[in-house]
Amino acid sequence: MASNDPTTKRRRVYTQIGDIFAVPLVAEQSKRYIQLVALDMSQLNSDVIRAFKKGYALDAQPAICDIVNDEVDFFVHTTVSAGVKQNLWKKTGKSLVIGNVSLILFKDTLDYGRRDGELPVTDSQKWVVWQINGNRKFVGILDDKNRNAFMGLVVPPNDVVRMLLGKKIPIHYPS
Repeated sequence: MASNDPTTKRRRVYTQIGDIFAVPLVAEQSKRYIQLVALDMSQLNSDVIRAFKKGYALDAQPAICDIVNDEVDFFVHTTVSAGVKQNLWKKTGKSLVIGNVSLILFKDTLDYGRRDGELPVTDSQKWVVWQINGNRKFVGILDDKNRNAFMGLVVPPNDVVRMLLGKKIPIHYPS
């Protein structure tokens, strides 16, 4: 029998393109911001966020225009609503300024992952690239343009926080 206790009900989180979220980085006594900029149907229908470089004091309240005009640190696929539910970030505003998402390029390798006992591949020659909602294109070895593409894996929200802290995620992703 279902409980009517409000503490047991799941909270539905609604997100929209343009939503901006503050991500507290407690160990650094700062926070950074991310913005939902697209939904990528070609990568598990996942959210695409951009993470901004500038850090702020935990009690700072920067203007939305200052946040979205900051330099972008990275783009990544994740589930924004899960990050809200896990209290990893909190919605702080919205801006229709999302940049030109058609120019964002992602990469992935067919060498990602390994079987038990195998060493991870450190130098892949099986790369694919794609743009948001686009078809994947096998490129083999990454050229200069594709080398700068963003990692195309869908990462859990806690790994987004780790990325904001400057950690490489995932650790065994080929160079």
